[in-house]
Amino acid sequence: MAKLGRGAASTVLATALVAQNQATDAAPLRPADDLAHSIPSVDLNAGNATEIAVQWVVSESPNEWDKTLEREFRKLALSEAQGKISQPQAARLEQLNRWRNELLYPPTAEDVLLQLRRDSLLLRMEKLLKEYVEFEASTNKKR
Repeated sequence: MAKLGRGAASTVLATALVAQNQATDAAPLRPADDLAHSIPSVDLNAGNATEIAVQWVVSESPNEWDKTLEREFRKLALSEAQGKISQPQAARLEQLNRWRNELLYPPTAEDVLLQLRRDSLLLRMEKLLKEYVEFEASTNKKR
């Protein structure tokens, strides 16, 4: 599922970049394994409409959990336990933890099917709640 989500994010980012590249004759896209691109956006909290840059970094995850990753994970986990971890190290530890969970304990087919069913039910529930709110709003106007 995580790889699917990462692929979807890469697709959205690549689509935005292609649209931007079609508007201006820019350099061709780089591979998605280490892609970093700034997308301009408007800062709504500022009094004036200034542009800020949001940077997306997409990196490819490893295919297997090896000894070097395990050593790095344990070193960072020890630093965290001792309270001597910096913000970038904490982010790296979180990334390594996600990779470790994905590679050592992948979800079973039953887990994936259960999550898909849960997502489907939640979407249906959201749709029904929206319809109910709209119904209540329309009946309260008539009174």
